[in-house]
Amino acid sequence: PRERRTIEIWSLERDDLAKTLVVDPSDDEQSGSRGLQWGSFLSDDRFALLSERGRFSVWSLDVKGPVAATSLDGIRAAALSPDGAY
Repeated sequence: PRERRTIEIWSLERDDLAKTLVVDPSDDEQSGSRGLQWGSFLSDDRFALLSERGRFSVWSLDVKGPVAATSLDGIRAAALSPDGAY
């Protein structure tokens, strides 16, 4: 079995280095996959993750959890448009 993998989000403020959030991608109730294929920030407080099994989810630092998710069969990579809108 694979190790349980987590993602740590850290605040890199000049005088205050602090862990803001620890994300377990399996916290997305539909996920079932702990393997992370891709991840990227969408804005200052939102980021997206793509699991090895094609589960795409959007997470919020304010909510401290997933706010949207969908399964994308056969998808193994993701990218953002240059402006981050898509």
